[in-house]
Amino acid sequence: MLRGNFNQILKLKQTYPVKTLISIGGPGLGDRFAQAARTEAGRNALAESCVDVYIKGNLAASRSSAGGKGLAKGVFDGINLEWLAPRAALVRDGQAGAMDWGNYLALVRAFRDALEREDSRHLLTSTMNLAESAPDARTAVAIAAELNWVNIQAYDFTGGWDASTGHAAALQVGRDSPWTRVQGMKQRSLMGTIWDAYEFDIPQEKQVFGVPFHGHGWTSVKPGRRNGLWMAGAPVRNGQGQRDYRDIKRMQNGKLFSDAASQAAWRYDGWTFWSYDTPAIVKAKVEAVRRTRAGGMYASDLGADDKAELINAMEPIKR
Repeated sequence: MLRGNFNQILKLKQTYPVKTLISIGGPGLGDRFAQAARTEAGRNALAESCVDVYIKGNLAASRSSAGGKGLAKGVFDGINLEWLAPRAALVRDGQAGAMDWGNYLALVRAFRDALEREDSRHLLTSTMNLAESAPDARTAVAIAAELNWVNIQAYDFTGGWDASTGHAAALQVGRDSPWTRVQGMKQRSLMGTIWDAYEFDIPQEKQVFGVPFHGHGWTSVKPGRRNGLWMAGAPVRNGQGQRDYRDIKRMQNGKLFSDAASQAAWRYDGWTFWSYDTPAIVKAKVEAVRRTRAGGMYASDLGADDKAELINAMEPIKR
């Protein structure tokens, strides 16, 4: 008998006409991807194992289930690869490994082949962080050809890991932003990401841009002339530098500010600074994406919303 999260997903699909994908990877797991992607045998083993569990539904026994062949078949309609920045290795001795887009393409093809052998109707997507790096146009086109769509991360452009506050997910980089004077920072916005995707020839109909339902924070931030914006700061302690939208919104201290030029918002109490998207900012982003031929938008993640405020602001993207 199927139980747990997989069973709840199956119940959801039985109630609503939705498709579900399992996302493989995520922040901090790039080294494991790199190890698997180095060789043909590694790529095929990873792809086949994921298809076996998540698509064929062959589950091993656990404390809550006896497991069984095909027990979870139908829970997922496809797989999303979240190797955000495909480095050959993670940072070691202060040096980051070179980007490995060649093996990324080979890995994508291995997953596509494994899915095709099971059923050609299954979906394959990926999540990319083009702000950090992007493949050359030829490789980008080849990758996109294997995917049903590409989830493009248009957030987390800055955070407590940086020495000063800034917009973590602005619509655009305003003229008064210090980022305009720093090489490689001008594109750190939704509009910059849209332009990057266009320049790298990712088909517009396969572009799906992300909206964050979370924010990033700094502490020890002095007011300055911009109510804490572009000021020196330190990471929020105890690993709480990233918070859900609902938690930031419900904070008792602080005032909401906005940057009309960048189409961004932040909350500031004279000491702690939080950069996050409000419903108004999300609506502005939706309208910007609607003016392109992009395939749509996605939320990261639904569980961080507050009474569906942000997801409702995304409604107009429906075509």
